[in-house]
This record gives sequence, structure tokens and C-alpha cells, in this order.
Amino acid sequence: MISKDAYKKIDRFEERQQSIQDISQFSNIVHNLQSTSKNVRQEAARKLGELGVEDAVEPLLLALFDEEDVAVRIQIIEALSQLGTDEAIAGIMDMFDDPDNSVRRAAINTLRGIDSDEVIDELMYLANEDRDRSIRLVAIDALFQYEDEKVSQMLAELSSDPDPTIRDAIKHGIEQEAKIKRPQAKSPTRKDKGARRQRTKR
Repeated sequence: MISKDAYKKIDRFEERQQSIQDISQFSNIVHNLQSTSKNVRQEAARKLGELGVEDAVEPLLLALFDEEDVAVRIQIIEALSQLGTDEAIAGIMDMFDDPDNSVRRAAINTLRGIDSDEVIDELMYLANEDRDRSIRLVAIDALFQYEDEKVSQMLAELSSDPDPTIRDAIKHGIEQEAKIKRPQAKSPTRKDKGARRQRTKR
């Protein structure tokens, strides 16, 4: 018969083995961020995001700034957004200046709704000042997620923007906000229905 102490030793051994396996797995995934295969790098970034380990932030950031492939950069941005640390968010914000607009749009979309003055200020700058209309539109859409006085004021000012597409986006955003905030009519209660039937009979 195996003693309780023996069972405890077995449990501790298995825990150490699992820990070693986890560390080894993490190291292998991080190593794959440097693979010559785009698909392997992309999959490594996806796995690191799913693991949710804060230690993954630094290797992801290093990979992000060295990565030449657009699809992999976007995957790294998504992984960093899943980790959600201040350092990860700052790294994503750096991608607002990426040379590829699809990467910039991905960075904006992953940070929409993040409660941070720095994020809001950057989104306001992009919405108001960026040279690319598509970036301005994505930033405007993201800003409608915030209930913030300075954001509301800036969006109101953009309603007279020289670009008609921007004006239309502001108008649409305001209309959508009004629909969400508008109280819905209450469904008639059983008592109300009964009262109506009685009035009809009379």
C-alpha cells in the first residue's frame, strides 16, 4: 500500500514536470516568432495571445517592430490586445504610425473602448488630423464608443468638416447613438390589454 507521503511526493513531481513542460512550450512558441515561415510566426503570435501570459508581451513587441509581413503584424497586435497590459497597449499605439493602413486600422480597432486618456487623445488626433480618410473614419467610429465631453465636442466640430464623407460619418454616428439612448416604448401589460378590451365592448 502506498503511503500518503508517497502520494504527495508523486503530486509534487508531476507539478514540477508540468511546470517544466509549460516553460518549454512557451519557449518554443516564442522561438517560432523568429521562424522564416510567415504562417509559423502568425500561429506563434496567436498562441501567445491565447496563453494570456504577461511574459509574452516583451517578445511580441520585439517581433512586432521587426516583422515585415502585414498579416503577421496584425496577428501580433491582436495577441497584444488580448494580454492588455499598459506596455502592450503602448506598443499597439505605436502602430498608429505603421506604413500600412490595414495595420493602422487593426491597431485602432483593437483599442476601441479602452479607458485611457492616451488612447483617446491619439484617436482624436487621428480623427481630426490624419491625411488618410479611411483612418479618420475608423478613428471616428472608435470615438463614438466613449462618453467623454471632449470627445463629444470634437465630434460635433467634425460635423462641419470640409470632407462630406467625414460629415456623413459623424451624422450616422450621432443617429446611431440616439437610437441606442432612445427609451423603447413599453409593451402593453395584461392589465392594459384588458382595459382596452373593456373599452372596445362599450
